[in-house]
Amino acid sequence: MQVLIHRDSKPWQFQVWASFLIAVFLCAVGLSYLPGQDLDRAFMIMGYFFCLSAAFVLAKYVRE
Repeated sequence: MQVLIHRDSKPWQFQVWASFLIAVFLCAVGLSYLPGQDLDRAFMIMGYFFCLSAAFVLAKYVRE
């Protein structure tokens, strides 16, 4: 029995990567203009990268 593996189309891959990069860019801009002291912004940026890496780890775990 042969198993067919469905691959995503190129336009779908482009849309996914484009939306991801736009979201990361806009969050970075928002964090850079965040009011407060530098230490407050650094804490928020660390939290943002923690959440982003946790989302990647969860996606990899669910995929496998």
